[in-house]
Amino acid sequence: MGWRTLKTLLVALFVMLPLTGVAEVTQAVISVDGMSCPFCAFGVEKKLKTVNGTDEVVVDMKNGTATLVAEDGKSIDIAQIGKAVRAAGFTPGLLRISVVGTVKEDHENLLLDVRNSTLTLQLIKLSSQLKPYLLDLVISGTVASFSGTLSEVQSNLPLLTLETVKEIMP
Repeated sequence: MGWRTLKTLLVALFVMLPLTGVAEVTQAVISVDGMSCPFCAFGVEKKLKTVNGTDEVVVDMKNGTATLVAEDGKSIDIAQIGKAVRAAGFTPGLLRISVVGTVKEDHENLLLDVRNSTLTLQLIKLSSQLKPYLLDLVISGTVASFSGTLSEVQSNLPLLTLETVKEIMP
């Protein structure tokens, strides 16, 4: 195989990689305050379907939540979720997300870099059992799936209270 053929194959592989990856913010569940009728639920669903990267929205009126599922190979734009709920005339509440990324250490903080994205989340309220495990992930650079609850932004970073971590096998 010549250099030109190898170069062409590498460029093709590089271009195709983002298309074959999984969505990075794969799911989001938001609580919606004040949703009391099917018409309300329909209005919330309609607005949430406009959030970039969203394939499916399921509204649970009884529990007052809406679940967004990412399109294949795309990431849900979490910054748009609260805005969409407000645009439907309701108050956004707790936001839980599932995300794929890697952990890095910045001074005394642990940060989650969302894969193939510019989004970085600061991990907070870590248990004494979880922190050493996350530090091992920092050292190994292992990609993992994380889920947790987003809080208000401090220091320009969204805060994620981590609930679960699962390593992704290469």
